[in-house]
Amino acid sequence: MLTKGDFVSRVINGLNSLNKDQRISRRYILHVGQNIVRDFLGKRITEGLLLKDLNIVTNIDCLEMVSFDTVKCDIIEFKRCKSLMRSKCKLPELFGSMFGASIISVTSLDDMTEFKPITLKQFRRNVEREEIKDLYEYYVKDNYLYLPNSSVRRVNVELITLYPEDVMSCGKDENDCTDVYETEFIVPSKFIDNVVKATIQEVAFKKQIPTDENPNLDSQT
Repeated sequence: MLTKGDFVSRVINGLNSLNKDQRISRRYILHVGQNIVRDFLGKRITEGLLLKDLNIVTNIDCLEMVSFDTVKCDIIEFKRCKSLMRSKCKLPELFGSMFGASIISVTSLDDMTEFKPITLKQFRRNVEREEIKDLYEYYVKDNYLYLPNSSVRRVNVELITLYPEDVMSCGKDENDCTDVYETEFIVPSKFIDNVVKATIQEVAFKKQIPTDENPNLDSQT
């Protein structure tokens, strides 16, 4: 596992080989690196490319769902639901895209039932046609997972995110002292070297440090 600390150290070593006197914050380097990965993965998701083989899928087992008052729900379409479940905690930051906001699957704990993504337009149409019986669907708003007309209290979720630690922090004290640099730096394994080089390139450009030519992230595809 490549930790955020490992990634930052590799970038710092690369920058030091260019200019040992330049001091750049670790937080800034991590921010640049994550933005590079975000742009790269966002493009590939939008293109509909499969990412399961890139070792970046986060599995959230047994995600807790809680009953949510349909009267208080700000999603008008769900106010008519017989029951409504919402994830107790927000999902980590997702990639918004036409391919399901980077959610790969939502299933029951035994993996026998799969919930399908649905738009509010589709949900309205199903309600009008009275086609809500035995439908297993999910919807995401503000990074909360919703299960309309369901009473399922826990689900398994597969998704793509750069911040898998966010969901793991659910229920923890806000002052929890987990070191962010000890958590995983999410990046397809075969692109690690290129992401390091691209980060060095961008940081050096912003700090006006001479570097070699731009690395091509797609060169190994």
